[in-house]
Amino acid sequence: MAIRSFLAMTAEEFHRVRPLPEKVAWMACHFAPYDRGLTDLPKTLPAGSVLLLDDRIEATDHDPEEIIRQLTDTVKTLSCHALVLDLQRSPTPLTLDLCRKLVHSLPCPVAVPPAYATDTDHPLFVPPVPLGTAVGTWLAPWTGRDLWLELALDTALITVGPEGSRRSPLPPPEAPLPHKDESLHCHYQITVAEDALRFTLTRTRQDLQELLEEAGSLGVHHAMGLYQEL
Repeated sequence: MAIRSFLAMTAEEFHRVRPLPEKVAWMACHFAPYDRGLTDLPKTLPAGSVLLLDDRIEATDHDPEEIIRQLTDTVKTLSCHALVLDLQRSPTPLTLDLCRKLVHSLPCPVAVPPAYATDTDHPLFVPPVPLGTAVGTWLAPWTGRDLWLELALDTALITVGPEGSRRSPLPPPEAPLPHKDESLHCHYQITVAEDALRFTLTRTRQDLQELLEEAGSLGVHHAMGLYQEL
């Protein structure tokens, strides 16, 4: 099926970039540092945009009811398509309670990370498919769910030696890598050293598009990536 892909933009990008992408997401909404609600909610968005809430500022003694009120007003006023909870910290009783209430209270779909899933009838916001992992393998734990997939043009180095393997991130390669793995939707090269094999893996825009095409057949209805990257 066709996937609706959104580009997440900062407030500065929203105000600077013209024309805006067709499908955009506001990524500057945070837990307020000095009161119990949210900060940096947008004043205007194109109808059908997505609102992201992250936990760059940790939720501590915040008030779920105040946050629900703020988000309900925002998504109604701006006709948002969905709310995506981009929560990277470990769940706490407060954030779990907030997720549960948002899923059942907001007048739009709410996608939550797998660690915050409260039941089986709301969307999940799934991390990017890791380099070297098949799409189907990565998505298998969430079969049958409505999935939002995070997108990323990652590059990684996997070093295999006598003590096992280790993975480390790399900046994007300056030149295209010579080999392509169709099943893993990535490009790669292999370097032989005296005591190790080094596998460099990366995804191009074309790789990512092919990954999305496969993901669409496996329950992914929406995708989200950074405007500055994609």
